[in-house]
Amino acid sequence: MDALMFLSRFLTPGQINPFNLNLLRDVLAAQVDFSVFREDSPIKLFVAAAQIATDRARIFSTPEVSLDVLLASACLPSFNQPVVIEGEAYGDGGLTADEIRQRLTEISFNAAAASELEGIALAQKEAERDHWSLGQLDRKLRRLNLHMIDAEVYMNQLNVSSRLNTDADFIAALRKEGRDRADVWLRRNFRHIGARSSFELAKHLA
Repeated sequence: MDALMFLSRFLTPGQINPFNLNLLRDVLAAQVDFSVFREDSPIKLFVAAAQIATDRARIFSTPEVSLDVLLASACLPSFNQPVVIEGEAYGDGGLTADEIRQRLTEISFNAAAASELEGIALAQKEAERDHWSLGQLDRKLRRLNLHMIDAEVYMNQLNVSSRLNTDADFIAALRKEGRDRADVWLRRNFRHIGARSSFELAKHLA
């Protein structure tokens, strides 16, 4: 893994993996019948992927979910080539090595959480639009309370390679920071649990 991280500093995903080999593609193709899932899924699924041209997240709903959509959502910009969906590239694989490194530096560790929150916001919007829906999921979404515990200052101090750091001292430091932040949050917001959200989702995504 260290060697791969080193190569990613100088080579694009197309150079590292010119044949675009992806074991995840083979596993998903063998395990999931996406046509059946789209037609008969008992749950509503929302999958987020980043569009390279606009640097914006696109949320794919259940009828749009495909093998490529899942691969785009799981695309690691340093190692994977972009996934093309409907003529648009998703993931940062089309950038140069320098640009990839710069983009990874700019994107903080909360990027994945932000994508998930966008998916929740979209699901809530759809549920509120059909206010008379009696579906269990729609009812839960309309009365959903959201809370967030973060360590933005601490996480922004870490470099990109730290996400692959499995050193015991580093893991222990992350655990301590998480517990400290949770203690602070509980002192401020415990009374809100089960009553209302402790932060505004729309403001967070603005």
